[in-house]
Amino acid sequence: MNLAILLKGACLLILAYGIVMLPAYLFQPYLLYLPNTPSRTVMGTPAQIGLTFETVTLTTEDGIVIKG
Repeated sequence: MNLAILLKGACLLILAYGIVMLPAYLFQPYLLYLPNTPSRTVMGTPAQIGLTFETVTLTTEDGIVIKG
């Protein structure tokens, strides 16, 4: 009888885990990246909003220049 209760409990846990994880798996592209979030739009350069900044230029080993 204890084995039957333990087995039912294990099945319920597995079912509950599946119910929680299936939507998380199906909607993971929306959970990881929200393309329409307003904070992702560029509001202006640091100079336009009065912030001090420093321009940085990096040159990689293969000669590619990265500016930021």
